[in-house]
Amino acid sequence: MKKRDIFTIPNLVTLIHLLLLPVLCFLLLNQCWFKAGFLFLFTGFLDLLDGFLAHLLKQFSELGKFLDPIVDKLGVIIVLLFLYFETGNFYYKIIFGIYLLMEFFLLGGSFYLVLKKLTGKFQVTKLGKISMFCFFLMLTGFIFNLKIQNQITYLILFCLAVIIFFIRIFSLIKYCQNFFKK
Repeated sequence: MKKRDIFTIPNLVTLIHLLLLPVLCFLLLNQCWFKAGFLFLFTGFLDLLDGFLAHLLKQFSELGKFLDPIVDKLGVIIVLLFLYFETGNFYYKIIFGIYLLMEFFLLGGSFYLVLKKLTGKFQVTKLGKISMFCFFLMLTGFIFNLKIQNQITYLILFCLAVIIFFIRIFSLIKYCQNFFKK
């Protein structure tokens, strides 16, 4: 791998995202809910930014193809693990547990695609981007609500979690269909 393939602007954005994950953990563990929520939103923005910059600047690299999806999944997994252990509600544990399983499955899939050098075969869809955006917003809502502790908000977020789950499953099925078609 050449230096110019490593030192790209999108890879720098991904590196910043990676370096912010321990800060996110610290904020969550210290119950700084609003700061953690805003930081998580910011990392979601970084996720969008690195892909946008890679396309805009035509700076694609093997490192970026490997690191970006893994860093994205790690951030989501950190928040899901924290929410899973923070909540005492059985139904929330179920939904966070299902999402955790899905994220670990997707993380494993990302590793597989990278190791088999199949990342070019896998195309992100608009539905996938929209569902991930909604997923980030929903998780951020759960983080913020740890401070607010509003039961109606929890109920709305839970309903959103169920709806987004089905959208993400549908999106995953579409990804798989497109992947195996090629």
